[in-house]
Amino acid sequence: MTDNWRVVGRVGVDSGCIIIADPAYAEKVTEDEVMDAVNDHAGPIAGDLGVVVSTGLGDGMYDVEARIEDIEGWGERVAEVRIRFLPHPVIGGLRPEDLQR
Repeated sequence: MTDNWRVVGRVGVDSGCIIIADPAYAEKVTEDEVMDAVNDHAGPIAGDLGVVVSTGLGDGMYDVEARIEDIEGWGERVAEVRIRFLPHPVIGGLRPEDLQR
């Protein structure tokens, strides 16, 4: 296993959570099912069609990284994807009680 992580994009968050899903299933999920998961800030969408994940300290722009492996006969392939929510890209690794209100 390699440690070959690359930034492959960024994701903007304004709701304190993100959705991870295969777009091929978009038509199989109702807006209410998605919003139920979003309002809970964590959990599955309609069983196993996607998942909502809370984003640490909330809103911001987060790098999306992929770990790339070179598979013999197949070339470079994405082995893992990660988004680091903490430390927060703007305010650092503060705890909620450290924030001034």
